[in-house]
Parts: sequence; C-alpha cells; structure tokens
Amino acid sequence: MERSANYLPTWARSKDFLYDRVLVPVWGLHPVTPFFPPHELALLAEVTRYGHTIVTNSNFAPSGPRVYLKLSFRDAPGHNITVRRIVSGAAEDEAVKALDIESDYSAANSYFVPDARAKRDARKEAIEQAEKLAGEFVDPVAVAAYVANIRALFAAIDASAVELPDAAE
Repeated sequence: MERSANYLPTWARSKDFLYDRVLVPVWGLHPVTPFFPPHELALLAEVTRYGHTIVTNSNFAPSGPRVYLKLSFRDAPGHNITVRRIVSGAAEDEAVKALDIESDYSAANSYFVPDARAKRDARKEAIEQAEKLAGEFVDPVAVAAYVANIRALFAAIDASAVELPDAAE
C-alpha cells in the first residue's frame, strides 16, 4: 500500500498509514489531516486525476470552527460538494455528518440528515464533472473506462461500509 500512495494527487502532500486508514494532510487556508480507508482515498485520487482538487473549508463558527473537505470542480467552482457527501452517497436534499470522529472520512462514519440546500446528488455530480474534464484529455473509450473505474470504486465503498443510519429513525 505504501508504494501505491506514490500516485496520490498533489492535494495529498504526504501520507501515513494506520491499520485500515491513510492519514493525508490537506494543505490550504485551513489545513486539516483527515484519514480515509483505501477505497475512499482511491476514489478521490481518481476523481481528481484530470484537474479537480480537494480543498478545505470552514464554517467559521464562533464556538470553534469546523474545517471540512470539499471536492472543487475545475470549471464549476459553484458546484463544490463536501467529500463526506460524495463518499457516503448523499442524494439531493441530504447532508452527511460524522458519526464519531470528524476527521474520519469513511462512509461508515457518516449519517444522513435532511438539508434543503443540498441541491444535487453528490455522486452523480462528481461523476458528471469528472467525465466532462477527462474528455478534454483522453479519447472517448478512455473516458468510458475512467468513469467505469469511478463507479467501481463507489461500489467498493458501498460494499465495505456498514449500513448508514438515518437521522430520522
């Protein structure tokens, strides 16, 4: 696994490995050190392959700001989506919160809450933006394979995650 981490994108400056998680410091205005299971990290590396990136954001809460990660789409800056929504598979009108450890970005460490501000299906938007940008760099057959790989990584995340609880229950 250490050797495969050499292929991480530039937003993932360095890495440390735990038993089943990879610590990846993300630099920027609000540096943070999240940790990811291998499938989630592989997904983010793949989605950012052609120029999208991961950025940090803060809610600037007076009682203590919460810093979180967003996927920033190169040609659609107004469409940034939180990483937690993407890895957890949030649909339209759903936000995703951490169950326990805020810096753990595994899909299993998340739960859904209603959020009328969430106007897009997170995974669908990520796939559409990744496919659009990849089309600028590679031929259509390679784009189709690239998108199939992203879908396979989503399936692997879903298969490895426990069932996510619903906040309404």
